[in-house]
Amino acid sequence: MATYRKEGAPTKYKPEYIKTTLDYVTREDVPFIEELALALGVDEDTIGNWGKKHPEFFGAIKRLKSKQRLGLQKQGLMNKINPTMAIFQLKCNHGFIESQHLDITSKGNQLSNVDLSTFKNLSEEELKKKLSEQLE
Repeated sequence: MATYRKEGAPTKYKPEYIKTTLDYVTREDVPFIEELALALGVDEDTIGNWGKKHPEFFGAIKRLKSKQRLGLQKQGLMNKINPTMAIFQLKCNHGFIESQHLDITSKGNQLSNVDLSTFKNLSEEELKKKLSEQLE
């Protein structure tokens, strides 16, 4: 019966990949993990795994992501890259979201303690009546 190792293939990680990564980050206006992975002959999942196991490499990857975020913002604003693609990348890879902030006021006073569940399943007339009661 064959015996199997608990681990996969030996790692291809080398400490010099930290310098390789930092050199790549310095060279590129908008660096990408996928491009770094191709240059190192691995896939992007391997880059993530290396980052988990090697704190110094993790720091280099954080720097890559920071430069990517900044590059997407700056170049998108200057129309050096497609702004729509820059926005898409920032949303997907950097947690950017679009939000809307509403200031709800009544006669100059901010509303507070409005129980929105009381408005559920009301007709338009009932809703108008409830709202006017809340605004008084």
